[in-house]
Amino acid sequence: MKKRFNYETIHHREYGNVIVLRSTDESGKEQKLYLAPDYGFNLIGYEAGQEDLIYTRPETLRNEGFSGIPVLYPTPNRVKDARFQFKGKIYSIEKNGVPRYLHGLVYDEKWTAGQPEFTEQGVKVCAWIEFKEGSAPYQSFPWRHTLKVSWELTVNGIRLEYEVHNQGQEELPFGFAIHPFFPVYAFGETAKIRVPAKQVFESTPDRFPTGKILKTGGTGFDLSRPREVTSLSLDDVYTGLSGQEAEISYGRNRLVLSASSEFDKMVVFTPEEDFFCLENQTCMTDAHNFYNKGYEKSGLIIAEPGSVHRGWIEMTAYI
Repeated sequence: MKKRFNYETIHHREYGNVIVLRSTDESGKEQKLYLAPDYGFNLIGYEAGQEDLIYTRPETLRNEGFSGIPVLYPTPNRVKDARFQFKGKIYSIEKNGVPRYLHGLVYDEKWTAGQPEFTEQGVKVCAWIEFKEGSAPYQSFPWRHTLKVSWELTVNGIRLEYEVHNQGQEELPFGFAIHPFFPVYAFGETAKIRVPAKQVFESTPDRFPTGKILKTGGTGFDLSRPREVTSLSLDDVYTGLSGQEAEISYGRNRLVLSASSEFDKMVVFTPEEDFFCLENQTCMTDAHNFYNKGYEKSGLIIAEPGSVHRGWIEMTAYI
């Protein structure tokens, strides 16, 4: 069935300028994607099948950044004491003088967005943030480079692509992730999730890894078959996911999550709330510090001087 794509920029009372990507098929069924460049280039909504499949609390997003789909970079998840060591130097992660223990430096920054453009698969928009002298992120992460992210509305859902352009003369250590908040209830159904990773990182009570990796089979961590999120109490980093698909289902309606090979890890977060999170992540929690210790499975990416590193994540909707 053919689809027609278009886009517009609207003024949103909660988020300022919002870019809307839209598709309509021959039957009149619509998909809409809502993006807020002024709030971390957050994907604040994805409407499909007359449901919004992204959970966003406006006040939480504006004040904390943790709602919708924030981009986590260059230190996804937690950083021990908001400090890490790399090549003998210690770096303190902070913004405006406040230690940043969680989720990096870009989710609450204003990004520069380009003009939306049509593609073979749909319509997309790219935005970027520069780490350069004088910028707030550069003060804590002083590698000269640019992070570019594009969100694309396709025939079948959403595709994210990211690029890290290392414009400096030194190796650039980073991790990349997204932190989607999904609704527990949609289409009159309770969400079930399936994550086929066979391993999970053991964690301390404050959710830092011990370095030990556990098998999920036959344990409460086993998500190889669909399980209702309301039956789970997880805040854990699964590993060994590379090349495999995770899935969210609401009855017969499904979202399938896939990604490029470096996204070997996925955080599964199921609080006692009306949302849950499945987070594609390139690295483990506190990856920079574990890499510095010589831990081989940190997942930290090292971009060579002058290089460009690329990757992608897709959410395919069967609705």
